[in-house]
Amino acid sequence: MKKLLAIIVFVFILQLCCLNVYAKEFSDLPSTHWAYEYVNYLSDNGIINGYENNTFRPNNNVSRAEFIKLITSANKGEEYFNYERLHSFNHNWYDVYMNYALNNGFLTNEFGYGNPNDLLTRKEMIIILGKIAKTNFIINMRNVKEAPFTDTKKVFNEDEIEFVNYSYSSELVKGYEDGTFKPLNNMTRAEVATVIYNFVKKVDK
Repeated sequence: MKKLLAIIVFVFILQLCCLNVYAKEFSDLPSTHWAYEYVNYLSDNGIINGYENNTFRPNNNVSRAEFIKLITSANKGEEYFNYERLHSFNHNWYDVYMNYALNNGFLTNEFGYGNPNDLLTRKEMIIILGKIAKTNFIINMRNVKEAPFTDTKKVFNEDEIEFVNYSYSSELVKGYEDGTFKPLNNMTRAEVATVIYNFVKKVDK
């Protein structure tokens, strides 16, 4: 009986140690931050990284290429891109991700492919997510409903609204409390982490 009890205690202590190793903390992302759970989940699973000084910089903006890397890696798996990187000629670190997105229709030459270092807007983000949601059958077409955002119709054309609805209906994005989406705003690292977290959870189901 004592031996069994000792084993149970040892396993419990080992689990606590593993939890402490698993939880990566960023010095500028306190547990009270609204994106704390999402950022740390992605960090613990090797999907998103911080900086060398142990910061995450949640309010920094994200480039188009950085978002494409995150969303395509979450969609396809980084192992795929490691293979592609070894078997293709790339000028820039983002080429393999941008080309994948272009070849799979998440980007087009007219939309999103050019100027990869430009800051990502919420409009670009929701269209890309909507295309991925539709292509990967994240939601049945019959369950797609109109997004309730009050400020999208003046910014999105009729074709783009379809992807807004797919993204919203798939529960990949939310608007603001006042009913707006603010499509022309840039995305922050914390906001992108939340979107990628939602996507990973949907794909893993």
